[in-house]
Amino acid sequence: MKKRMTTLEDTDEAPAAYDVADPEATAIATAATAVSGGGEMDPELTSNFQVDPAYTTPKQLQEEQDKAAGKVNKDRIQSLKSAVIISGVVVAIIGAICAVAKKVKEARH
Repeated sequence: MKKRMTTLEDTDEAPAAYDVADPEATAIATAATAVSGGGEMDPELTSNFQVDPAYTTPKQLQEEQDKAAGKVNKDRIQSLKSAVIISGVVVAIIGAICAVAKKVKEARH
């Protein structure tokens, strides 16, 4: 003979008191057991809850990855700009040195 699993409808009793020190945890526990006659949670008790940040949806995860990729791309672009500017300055300095050396050489002869 199979034993039937007990459901919430079978045990329609709410616990008398919670032995939880944290008032927020008590509110969450109260909201979890506050079921109206229609089988839905009481909206007054469940309107203020927090979602654990460890659990994210795929959409949130994709948005975070896109932001991270955007930062990496911006960093790469910034480093490329810096390299081009530095290279340009070095080429200009070498050109100026060569021009001055050429003028000095011409002045000697």
